[in-house]
Amino acid sequence: MFKSILPILLAHAALSTWVAAQSDYAAPYVLQPFAGISSFGHVDGRGSAARFYNPAGLATDAAGNVYVAEINNQLVRKVTPAGEVTTLAGVPGVEGVQDGTGASARLSYPAGIAVDQSGNIFVTNQRNVLRKITPAGVVSTLPHLVQGASSLAFDPAGNLYFTQNSWHSIRRITPAGQLEEFAGQNFTSGTTDGPRQSALFTDPRRLGADAVGNLWVMDGWYATPRKISADGTVSSLPVIPGVTDAYMDDLTVDTSGNVVVAASVYGTINRISPASQATVIAGKSGERAYVDGPAATARFQQPGAMACDRTGNLYVVDDGSNVIRKITPQGDVSTFAGMPRALAEGTVDGRGDAARFSSSCLVARAPNGDLLVADQENSLIRRITSDGTVSTVAGQPGIAGQYASLDGTGPGARFYALRAIATDAAGNCFVADQSSIRKVTPAGVVTTIVPADQGYYPFGLAVNATGTIFFTDRDAVLRATPGGTVDTYAGAYSQDPDVSYRLHGSDNGPRAQARFYGPTGLAFDNAGNLYVADSGNSTIRKIAPDGMVTNLAGTASPGTYGSADGVGAAASFAAPHALATDTAGNVYVADTYSNLIRRIAPDGRVTTLVGLARAPGNGPGLGGNARLNWPMSIAATPTGTLYLANTSQIYEAKPAAAPVITTQPLSQSVVSGGNVQLSVSAGGLPAPTYQWYFNGAPFQGATGSTLSFTNARSTDAGDYTVVVTNELGSVTSTKATLTVTTAPVPPPASGGGGGGGAPSPWFLLVLGILRLVHRFRRRWTWGKPGL
Repeated sequence: MFKSILPILLAHAALSTWVAAQSDYAAPYVLQPFAGISSFGHVDGRGSAARFYNPAGLATDAAGNVYVAEINNQLVRKVTPAGEVTTLAGVPGVEGVQDGTGASARLSYPAGIAVDQSGNIFVTNQRNVLRKITPAGVVSTLPHLVQGASSLAFDPAGNLYFTQNSWHSIRRITPAGQLEEFAGQNFTSGTTDGPRQSALFTDPRRLGADAVGNLWVMDGWYATPRKISADGTVSSLPVIPGVTDAYMDDLTVDTSGNVVVAASVYGTINRISPASQATVIAGKSGERAYVDGPAATARFQQPGAMACDRTGNLYVVDDGSNVIRKITPQGDVSTFAGMPRALAEGTVDGRGDAARFSSSCLVARAPNGDLLVADQENSLIRRITSDGTVSTVAGQPGIAGQYASLDGTGPGARFYALRAIATDAAGNCFVADQSSIRKVTPAGVVTTIVPADQGYYPFGLAVNATGTIFFTDRDAVLRATPGGTVDTYAGAYSQDPDVSYRLHGSDNGPRAQARFYGPTGLAFDNAGNLYVADSGNSTIRKIAPDGMVTNLAGTASPGTYGSADGVGAAASFAAPHALATDTAGNVYVADTYSNLIRRIAPDGRVTTLVGLARAPGNGPGLGGNARLNWPMSIAATPTGTLYLANTSQIYEAKPAAAPVITTQPLSQSVVSGGNVQLSVSAGGLPAPTYQWYFNGAPFQGATGSTLSFTNARSTDAGDYTVVVTNELGSVTSTKATLTVTTAPVPPPASGGGGGGGAPSPWFLLVLGILRLVHRFRRRWTWGKPGL
């Protein structure tokens, strides 16, 4: 039940031409989490707070740091022994070969990774070049061709080895920088052992080196590991059932010289001794799951890339889970960094990030402001209220309709393959469920409007003001009455494959004469215009109430994609899939293959709001700093707040705004030793940050909306201001002057009864004693030198 349009888009992508274009982000939106969480992303942080996106290679340095080559994020990340993740080089989702430091560098699908004795990191990539990254993140390109290199390894002498899997050979670069043929014969495959230069390999993929100079090779995905000894002799380990007789994802060598193999098909990590004795050190064969704990009870979903540090800890990528796991020498398995999919996805109802969704969801907005979610992989219809509270409306968690849909109420209903969702003015939800169209009332009552046996295959849905259902199928827009009667509304339609493939096109005109090419998403505006995401043509089309079809934005050019902002035909799209509208007449577009959210204003001007073209990922942010992964659905409020699903997370997107101070800090006067509190109120999106200043100099640690301190002194008197900042700018408050006054000296206390009148006896007694002391002191000091 994966997104059914995705294979079509991938086929388009494989044959497409991308026209270079620039998004202007003239009115950027801020993308922020609304409900659920995701295991995908590029977030730095400690442990489970970090996010990865398909880590493909691991390596360790002498200090115990782990370096991660992230093939989808286009990053190299560093994880300290404490599990703190930082980005060393690259920009999330942005592919390229550009030297520089940190975020100024670009990487291209980094996969193979190794660290030399000086702590420099070496990375292979899709562009067949070798990159070097210093510990400070300085990236440079080395002048060595590494054709098809998928793995790197250093030996104790400092030689760098890499596989040339499509050439069936292994090469090395000496410490002096000399490139050498090392083992195998270029373009000749085989499994012959013997002297390294006459031996034959078949698709060598992974390498590992031990402390005495032996090199280990995973020759193909299914072949047994092979050893190239320090004297250059190639030998093969015997086949070990349950270890080396199935798909292997990686190998490494531990501190004792054992070869460690990730048997991904079996879900196990296996250690092979020099005597070829195999031991399962974590996981259980055939029980693929995600469980931390002692080796005997721990489970792996699909163990992949591995690396061993100098103290014997083994680090393993659990493929598909986007995490790095750690196996101690004692066999304890824990999640070292990242959030596993097993914990990020599910069917849990709750509020905000306490809820869980599957990795594939579609959204639509109800008239009362609730968000309806077609939770595809969980076969559920769910509701999110305005405060982010998630509940299940219909369906049974995780139970599909057993190849058939079942009407009923709430958990008594079943869904099979949810592929589109829309709402009507009464708050009913309509879904495309495989080949049928079904209705879900606010109370969770599910009925079928268009049954599956009619042979339709709806992609997108929209409902007009009178309750007529419109849907896309093949190269046409169809409509269905509330009673289920279907006819062709626009374009040409046939269920006969021999006829259907000849009916697509991009012609405008009266709706019966117009032609479409793989239309998907639909949306109505308040004037009754129907907008169509014409995915195959990468255009947005408009069907007026009188039936006239025109191009709203983009130019039909099948197989040519772009992301250019502009007016009408000057803009370009990349297989847009879903649409939404607001009351101002704006049309919002989930531009799927671009990984963007776009807006088309009533005058036809296209503006990119969220995401970065051709940079897939998952993460909040402002405009081009946010990342999306093939957005397939979008919903809009009347005022233009957007909602969309990305992996297993539901996001909210709002227009960005520069910071504005709404309440200025006020001057105040305090007595010396008193307490001071200065406050400011400000708005802005993204949420602003604060820095207070005293007489023009930064006040250390004062980074909140309120500045407080105790025991005020005269040196604290002066002018205080605060600078409020977000990514769109800064604003400085007016001066608040602090005056610190001296505490008044209290009058001497009066004895007895207080008030006026004659002195008390006690006062007279003390006065007499003081006079006697004064006379005695004068007599004692007379005649003393210098006095």
